[in-house]
This record gives sequence, structure tokens and C-alpha cells, in this order.
Amino acid sequence: MPEGGARPPRVLFVIPRLEPGGSEGQLTELVLRAHPDRLQSTIATLYPTASRRHLDRLTEHGVPVHVLSGGRGRTRALGGALARLPGLIRSSGADVVYAWLEEAAAVAVPSAKLRRVPVAVARRNVCGSSLERHAPLRIAIRRIEASAAVVTANSRAGAEEAVRRGIDPPRVRVVPNCHEPLPALPQPAGPRVRLGCMAHLRPEKGHARLLEALALLPEELDWRADLAGSG
Repeated sequence: MPEGGARPPRVLFVIPRLEPGGSEGQLTELVLRAHPDRLQSTIATLYPTASRRHLDRLTEHGVPVHVLSGGRGRTRALGGALARLPGLIRSSGADVVYAWLEEAAAVAVPSAKLRRVPVAVARRNVCGSSLERHAPLRIAIRRIEASAAVVTANSRAGAEEAVRRGIDPPRVRVVPNCHEPLPALPQPAGPRVRLGCMAHLRPEKGHARLLEALALLPEELDWRADLAGSG
């Protein structure tokens, strides 16, 4: 809580979309818990969001959500977002801009610097964006990230990857997801161990690493892995 009756800081969060994904859900929960007493939050999305799941909860809580583009093609949408975000930073009176994920950072960091507002970047994985398959975009995204005042990661592995990406270690902070602890699952009823993984079937989700780890399991271990997701 702000001390001495001071106004809570105004934070403009920027994220590609607010679909029902992991990072999107974590951002929504963070804002719902902090707004308006600890943070005065505004959210900007680079693209339109089809699902109302997070949008309705944020609206009911009084959190403004702005869409920065019409979503007509990725390149055109990013250009529109880059053109509109500086104006939103000004009109929202943001004290800090906090960009979640690589695409959002590519738009938010230069926009915040243009308005001379401090900017932080949230790294939510170790694989990076699919855009980084293209060398020029990979170089640009990583240079932009490295110029932020602070880069947060939600795991030690994420923080180590941020340093490998060229971010100065003193600028990296680990901020755990802080999910509520759940009771331990019961032991398997039989000798077989069953694993489950639910995520979009995209390269950056880490399925290849999971399969590599499974290949190292002892041959005598009886196990089954179920992977679910679209893509």
C-alpha cells in the first residue's frame, strides 16, 4: 500500500492479447488483486481479443482495457499499435509502462522512451517469440529488451535466459507467479506414472524439451505422457 495517503502508481500494462492463456491469466490476476488500491492499472493489447473471459472480469473491476490495432495482419497491427501507444501513455498519465512478452516489448519500450516514462519488460518463458526465427527481428527484439530499466522473469531459468539474451544481470529480477499452493496429488494407484501437459502446440511452448527429458527416463519405468493443445 502507498504510504501517507500517496496516490498509487499508475501502471500501463501492455500485452499482445488477453486470450485465456497462462501469461494473460497471470496478468489479469495481478491487476485484479492490485487495482486500484496498490496500483492504478490500465491495460493495452496490441491485437483484439476474441474471448471475453478476462475482459469481463477486468471491466467489472473498473480496469480500462484499450485495443491498439484492428488486428488486420500482424505487421499492419504492430505498426498501428506503435503509432497509438505513445498517445495512450500520455492520456493515461502512466508512471511506469510494463510490457509482457516480446511483441509487447518491441512496441512498448520505444513508445515509453519517446514519452520519457520508465519501462519494464516481463519475460514469461525461455524460448522467446516465434518472431525470433527471423534474425533481423531477433536482433531487434533483444536489443529493445536490453534497453528496458528492469526485466522481470517468473523463474530462475527465465532469469538465466534473460542474461543469455544480453540483458545486464543487475537489471534482471525474479518475480515468482505466486500461485496459491495446492494439496499434493495422491500417489498413482498402480505402477504406471502418468504425465500430462496442456499447452498450444507451438515451438516456444517447450514440447521438444519435454520429449528430450522423457527419452532419458529409465527403460524399466512404466510411464505414459498425454499432450493436449491446439496448433
